[in-house]
Amino acid sequence: MCSSPAVPLRRSAAVLLLAALPASLAGCGPDGPSGESPLLGALEVVVNTEGNDVDPDGYLVGLTGEEPRPVSSTGRVVFVELPAGTRNLVLTGVAENCAVEGPPLRTVTIRAGYTARAAFEITCIGFAAGPIAFTSKRDGNQEIYLMDLRGSTPRRLTEHPASDFGPAWAPDGRRIAFTSTRHGRRAIYVVNVDGSGLTALTSPGVASHSPSWSPDGTRLLFVTDRDGNEEIYVMNADGSGERNLTNHPARDYDPAWARDGTIAFASDRDGNDEIYRLDRLDGEPVRLTVHPAPDNQPAWSPDGRRLAFASWRDGPPEIYVMDRDGGALQNVSRHPAGDFAPAWASGEEAVLFTSSRDGKYEIYLQGVGASTARNLTNHPANDQYATWRW
Repeated sequence: MCSSPAVPLRRSAAVLLLAALPASLAGCGPDGPSGESPLLGALEVVVNTEGNDVDPDGYLVGLTGEEPRPVSSTGRVVFVELPAGTRNLVLTGVAENCAVEGPPLRTVTIRAGYTARAAFEITCIGFAAGPIAFTSKRDGNQEIYLMDLRGSTPRRLTEHPASDFGPAWAPDGRRIAFTSTRHGRRAIYVVNVDGSGLTALTSPGVASHSPSWSPDGTRLLFVTDRDGNEEIYVMNADGSGERNLTNHPARDYDPAWARDGTIAFASDRDGNDEIYRLDRLDGEPVRLTVHPAPDNQPAWSPDGRRLAFASWRDGPPEIYVMDRDGGALQNVSRHPAGDFAPAWASGEEAVLFTSSRDGKYEIYLQGVGASTARNLTNHPANDQYATWRW
């Protein structure tokens, strides 16, 4: 009876090609003898899928010169009696809400007397994570649209010849705050998701923008320059009770309210644009990023333990993720095009962001740790600044 040493599989964006057997044990795989000739080799393909709304039909694994083999969403297939040489390996049948970590088409090398191994990691984003609100120019000017993740046609929420942009979904899911220039300068408005109840919350006499809801939906953060420079203000959900929250001579902007009440914002108070955390409304800001390139547009994860943000530290902006104390920094988008305006998926390990990688601005969805992003909007007009319903 022959046996082979156990070879653990590690998660990787690259194909794992491991020599499972020495030549003296040719014909023995991890599950026992294969009966192969020592002049031939084999390939084991392992597939692992994580996330929500995983396709129950699984996938197809294709190998040059072989019939495609079905494989479950978390399973394995083995190709045996393969002549030595280089072949193409491809994974197909991946649902539109799922993304393969690394390229789905890869090259493997078959060696006589050995079993090569390849691993595919797939992350799926639940359709229930939607709907989303975003800004689009598809009808000629900037308006707010709503769309779910199942490919439905976006529904136009606002309709005005001025610009409506930067939506922020209320925690109750029934209202959206946004910025509009319909009365001249930028001002904050709120509207019900059915399009009714449009209300101006701030005066158009002074510029106000970038609303963010409190966890209980009773207040809003926003940015205004009414004191001579951009500051973060807080007001009640009906527009009353405005007060200056940051009150600093530097520029403070891009506020984001977490579900536990913590606030993140961007500021150039230390000389360049960085991300700060405010644990209480009357607390002292804590600096989270330290880099000579700009860091801004923070967005809290649903559990409040991490922040996504846009950073210019690699050249064009990229989407980064860090923990709430500024550690565990990770570049999520990793693309030479400009990626910015992140928003976390509700209950998902994924972020929405705006990217110019297809020649115009589109809304993309990418799992944290995945190497590919899915274009959600895919329209000739510019689509940007998306947000999830809480």
